[in-house]
Amino acid sequence: MPDQTQQERYLSGLWSAMKQRSAGLATTVGPGIDTKSLTPAQHDRLWDERFLTIEQEHDLWRQGRTPETAGQPILSPEEIGMRVFQNREKLAKTGGRLEPSQWYDYISRMADRAERRRQGAEMPDTTPVSTETEGAY
Repeated sequence: MPDQTQQERYLSGLWSAMKQRSAGLATTVGPGIDTKSLTPAQHDRLWDERFLTIEQEHDLWRQGRTPETAGQPILSPEEIGMRVFQNREKLAKTGGRLEPSQWYDYISRMADRAERRRQGAEMPDTTPVSTETEGAY
């Protein structure tokens, strides 16, 4: 059994390694401490950033309304806007904060699990099992 000083050294080393790995993460994640807020100019630049050209947007407006695209679904103005200006939904959800896109998937999964718990249904474990971390400790 390791003595107290070895455990303390191990834990302090573990703590410093965790701090180094997460350096800068708090500035980009969630509504927590040290959340990085966007300036109004940055927010406006991201809000107006286009991901499709004018011609591609025009094709989306014509989709389903011409003989060539008759089999395709007709998109609503909101759907077209979200495809053309992809940052707008993210900015609206975060309230002007910078967050990684994986955060939304995680929050959706947690909300689904909470809803299933409220309904009393059994929760199947959908997380993939990985053996990559085996022996990493």
